[in-house]
Amino acid sequence: FIPALIEHSVSSLMSTILRDTERRAIIRRRAQAPEPVKKVKVAIVIESTIGGTREHLRQIARRIHLNRFDVTVFCSRMRDSTFMKDVEKMRRWGLKVELLPMQRKIHPLQDLFSFFELCRQFGKQGFDVVHTHSAKAGMIGRLAASVSGTNHVFHTPHTFPFQSSQCTGFRAWFYKFLEQFAGLYTEKLILLTDAQRQLVLDCRLVNDSRTLVLTNGLSLRTSEEVHASALSRSELDLDEDKLVVGCVGRLAPQKGHDFLLQAAEKICKARDDVLFALVGDGELRKELEVDVERKGLEGCVRFLGHREDARDLYTAFDVLAMSSLYEGLPYAILEAIDASCPVVTFDLPGFEELVINGQTGLTAMPGNADQLAEKIQLLLDDGELRSELAKSARQHVEKNFSADQFIEQLEALYEGKLS
Repeated sequence: FIPALIEHSVSSLMSTILRDTERRAIIRRRAQAPEPVKKVKVAIVIESTIGGTREHLRQIARRIHLNRFDVTVFCSRMRDSTFMKDVEKMRRWGLKVELLPMQRKIHPLQDLFSFFELCRQFGKQGFDVVHTHSAKAGMIGRLAASVSGTNHVFHTPHTFPFQSSQCTGFRAWFYKFLEQFAGLYTEKLILLTDAQRQLVLDCRLVNDSRTLVLTNGLSLRTSEEVHASALSRSELDLDEDKLVVGCVGRLAPQKGHDFLLQAAEKICKARDDVLFALVGDGELRKELEVDVERKGLEGCVRFLGHREDARDLYTAFDVLAMSSLYEGLPYAILEAIDASCPVVTFDLPGFEELVINGQTGLTAMPGNADQLAEKIQLLLDDGELRSELAKSARQHVEKNFSADQFIEQLEALYEGKLS
């Protein structure tokens, strides 16, 4: 009995020692293991869910690393009901999405409601970063972030309301004043080009230390990928035997379609082998359609309307013509270059970083419809030049406008590693 008792006691003691040793080893391993990385909580606030700003949001939502960032998008669907498709995608990708009834025009009651709702959400969720986009969300979102005590507030304007030719006098001064006021609560104003940064400094919206240039980026596809998704001219009801000049953008004053139609009139009166295809919709559509009839261009100009698949249209164009009067850095040009479609634009501040005249595209003097027509005709008449410019433009974008580089810089900013 005694030997058995001794054996049992020794066995129990050894088991206790082993368990204690194992427990201590686990404690040591846990003490030595790195602490789990805390995700940076990011709120993205955006009202303008159309055009380039919409694509900008898609790029962020599609590429940001959700193992490092906890992202909530506060957005409005009032501009375009089809944006709900993007909302569903973002939720599938792992982002949280909250809908707010923001609209472009100043609407005191609705704007006040959005402001208080953002204050409530920011205070409740405790975001590390608030990043706003465009004018309306930029004003409401930055003020709400300040009231709720958010540490880091960034804003990407894309374009400014006072850049419009229709915005003059007191109205222009008022919009600049609003931007200066909101700038007081902005840690960094994120600009798309060096020219846009200079505009900010000239207008004294913020000082230089609070500006940062992060250019839009796009991942270029292989030629096989481009042609696999390309839409044929027959699918777009475009003549197979004509040269097609495409234009992609909202039918709004900013895009300068009246100058493009003046160029189209000059070209189509001189030749019958050219067709202009306008992709997009907006408040000027009826006015532009009347202008087409007045000029007798019904057989020369086609309105294709708003297209969710715009990126798959560029292979149907021989030339992309952009007649915008001011821009940030439009995705339409990047997408055309991706599809090896040569580009003609007005020579706008900031565009020179992307469309280098004679190297990556052709440019005309802003508002000069005759010169725009000449540059378009030059490309239509010279297939070899079209190919050379398209090839050079792809190389330029691949080197200087990478989507991965844009996201890396943005993530570094959110993590406090980029100043």
